[in-house]
Parts: sequence; C-alpha cells; structure tokens
Amino acid sequence: MRYKLTDENGKTYGGYEWGPGVSHSAPGTGELCSTGWIHVYDSPWVAVMMNSYYADFENPRLWECEVSGNELNDHGLKRGVRQCMTVREIPMPVLTTEQRVEIAIRCALHGCTDDSFTRWAERWLDGTNRSIDMAWAAWTVMSEKTIGSDTLAVQAAVEAARETVWTAASKAVWAAALNAEIDIAAVNEEVIGDDRNAQIIEEGNAVQTDR
Repeated sequence: MRYKLTDENGKTYGGYEWGPGVSHSAPGTGELCSTGWIHVYDSPWVAVMMNSYYADFENPRLWECEVSGNELNDHGLKRGVRQCMTVREIPMPVLTTEQRVEIAIRCALHGCTDDSFTRWAERWLDGTNRSIDMAWAAWTVMSEKTIGSDTLAVQAAVEAARETVWTAASKAVWAAALNAEIDIAAVNEEVIGDDRNAQIIEEGNAVQTDR
C-alpha cells in the first residue's frame, strides 16, 4: 500500500483529479520530479512530513492507493510509479512541531561525523537541554561549516529546533537521506509509535470519501 497527497479538492499539480477508484498512469520515464511519474509515499507519516518540502499543499488530503508498474525510489522520501489508483481517503496524521524537529535530528545524525552537532543533538533528544540559546549556539557553529549534504542536514535540523520551522525540518530529512541510507518511514514510526499508525488506518474506515 502506498499513500498519495492531493489538495483539498482532490487534485494534484497538472490538473489530475483523484478520488475513490480513480486511476491515472504515467510513462515512467525521466526525472522523478516530472510528468513522467506519479508521486506517492511509503507511509502516511512520510507524506505529512515531506509535504512542506515537495507539494506544499495548504489543506492536503491523504489517500491510500494501489500502484503497479515500474517504480523510482527517491531515497525513501517519495516514490514515482507508473500506475496509481486511489482507493480511499484516510485522516491526515498530525505531526507536532516537536515531533518534526525530533525526526529531523534523528535523520541528520545518520552519517554525521560532526562531534559538536552530535553532542547538541543527544542533549536535545534526551531532554537535557532544548533551550533556544543552545540551539542558537549550535547553529553558530554549524553555519561556519563547509556546505555538503551532511552539513546541510544538520544545519537544517538545528534551524528547525531554533526557529520551529516545518520546512527546515523537512529539508533536514531530505538532505540527510541524500547523505546516508535511512529508512525514513522507520524513523517516523520510532518517533510517533506504531500504535498511532494503526489508529490512523483504522480511522480511515470511517472517513467519507464522496466529498
């Protein structure tokens, strides 16, 4: 099962309309961020986490979907498929700002070799120090680093903690995934908990999809 985001009217970019039992196909060629692929996510949480970085729907709706044909995987961040049918609408999971920051930090720690960031991240994660002052201090240190996919990830993670900006958290996850092999869905579930995933799916049975 995959998951697809649409706007509040059940549409995606390019004018495609989606709903229960609606199917669309694409050539399955070219870059992932093109009309050659239909974009889906591996889990509801990844869809919600990465919405602000990719589609940036203001009032998104989330759909379970069935896919077939060739696929193109972008480091677990999103996936391109040739054929997709939206089966039913399910409730949008809610990620708090704190959860988004934690996901960003945990992803940025993968492949990170910077001791100063690791020390700050560990203190944030265990609750020892989540102060804005400490985040600013960490940002000052990281902003002087040479930009690479690893430093971009940690800089964005610190920015997310400092400014509580959702887009910075999504950017951190994106950059971290380019830098190291990360199971993005598993990191999300580690922070949220499997019980909440099950609840989202169960609640989906009660959602009216004929809007």
